[in-house]
Amino acid sequence: MSSGAAASNVEIGIGAQDSGTLSTSGSGSLKDVGSVYVARSGTGSFNITAGGVVSSIRFVIGENSASDGTATISGFGSMWTNVAVCFVGFDGNGTLNITNGGQVSNLNSTSIGENGTGTVTVDGAGSIWTDDLGIAIGVVGAGTLTISNGGHISSFGGTIGSNPGSTGVVNVIGAGSSWTNNGLLRLSGDGGNGTLQIMSGGAVSNGSCFMGTFSGSGTSSVDGAGSTWTISGDLSAGDVFGGVGTVTISQGGQITSVNGFIADGSSSTGSVQVDGAGSTWANSGNVYVGGTATGPVGTGDLQLINGGTVSAAAVTVWSTGATTGNGFLQTTEVTNHGTLAPDQTISINGNLTFDSTAIMSSTVTLTSPTVL
Repeated sequence: MSSGAAASNVEIGIGAQDSGTLSTSGSGSLKDVGSVYVARSGTGSFNITAGGVVSSIRFVIGENSASDGTATISGFGSMWTNVAVCFVGFDGNGTLNITNGGQVSNLNSTSIGENGTGTVTVDGAGSIWTDDLGIAIGVVGAGTLTISNGGHISSFGGTIGSNPGSTGVVNVIGAGSSWTNNGLLRLSGDGGNGTLQIMSGGAVSNGSCFMGTFSGSGTSSVDGAGSTWTISGDLSAGDVFGGVGTVTISQGGQITSVNGFIADGSSSTGSVQVDGAGSTWANSGNVYVGGTATGPVGTGDLQLINGGTVSAAAVTVWSTGATTGNGFLQTTEVTNHGTLAPDQTISINGNLTFDSTAIMSSTVTLTSPTVL
């Protein structure tokens, strides 16, 4: 409870059978710490509450295999600052909770699920996590990040599901909940599995986004009125070398980007589904289905369902691509080298051009004549 405590290092739950707890509360402060280890091989709990303050070089929560560590920063004025690479779930199980106006900042990067299992929750208005470099969710292990009830994260770069066998999940839930990423976002960095879910008015912004690389998979969904994903660069769903990218926009969700690429990598597969009136994918540049700006590459599918809308300067459907469903294409021109299959109506606000490889497919329902 007192101010002015200091230590060169803090270790909690050192041995496999050890269990330890350290709490800083109120006017209490712990400063100039080298590293904070919450559960080295045992069980550890680290709590900063009711305005307590801790400054350290870095933290490791759940260091060794079978360890189980939890850190909680809760309450307005409660703060934990760091300057080096931090880990939640290095080889063990790690949990970081930032709630009720608590704040965590790091001048470097943070790994959630480096080799073990990491879980981070940023919940409540005023709850903030600031990371000056990138956040990796699921590096080799499994990582989950949840931003809810007005929580906020700021970072420069992010990867969800980095390496083969890894799993990363990010949930941004509720009005006021947001992740501001001033750099590149990757869903499946080098073959992992990454999932981004923006729901119930949550908001995410970032630079370009690449989904699905090196046989990995990236999945994103933007669901509900007020749910937004703002991409200041390009969106690639199904990037390179067998990657799979899947995007779903539903119930009034909105995505904005510069250019859209659906399966623009060799042997990649990509799908974008825009479902429902008010659900939109707006591009200031062009959209390419099944390839790049220069030609066909992967297998791409653009699905318009229940009046969903895609807007772009121009849309190109390559021979390995298809545009299907019932919705709206707002553009100056659609060039079809592949398949255009309305079910029942695709409304195009612009010119439509077919080349020799193009297919136009319609579903026709036959009815029996009435015999009088």
